Amino acid sequence: MDSAIIIEKLGGPSEVATLCECSPQAVSQWFGIDPDTGKERQIPNARLLYLKAIRPEVFKAPKKAA
Repeated sequence: MDSAIIIEKLGGPSEVATLCECSPQAVSQWFGIDPDTGKERQIPNARLLYLKAIRPEVFKAPKKAA
């Protein structure tokens, strides 16, 4: 799942910052394109694992209609 989508589903950068006990500015560095490398930014693995542990419902795939 895309980092920006995960952060949005969790309530945005401010809410994620509160959950991770960091600044919203730090969270804003976890999504988008890095201007120096041109690569997609990602949520750091340790933070991602933590977010999956405390909010697993955000990471579940939506059920498909039968």
